[in-house]
Amino acid sequence: MFRRTSTRNNVGNVKKVERDPTDVSKLMQFQGDRLVGAVRVVSGAVQLVISFVDQFKGCKADLIFGKEDTRAFKWTGLNGIVFEAVDKPTVSNIACSIREGNGL
Repeated sequence: MFRRTSTRNNVGNVKKVERDPTDVSKLMQFQGDRLVGAVRVVSGAVQLVISFVDQFKGCKADLIFGKEDTRAFKWTGLNGIVFEAVDKPTVSNIACSIREGNGL
C-alpha cells in the first residue's frame, strides 16, 4: 500500500512523508472495513484508525494515543525538538475524504 501523509502544526511547520509497500516501519493494514496503523514515538505510541462507511463512499478517522501510566508521553515535533506531555495528547479536526479514481 502506498501512503502519503502531510502534518502541520499550529506555527506552520509542515512534514510530508511518502511510503511504498516495502516500507514496513509504519505498517498500515486493513482489518475488515478499517485501515489501521501504529507508530512508535519517543515514549508511547499512536494508532491511526480509518473506518470506511457506506461501501467506501465515506470515512471517519481517529487517532488513539497510548503511554505507560508512570511515564510521560514524548514525541519528536515537526521542528525536530522532543516534546513531553504528562497526559495523553488529544487531537481535534481530524478529517478524511474519498475521491473517485485511482490515487496512483
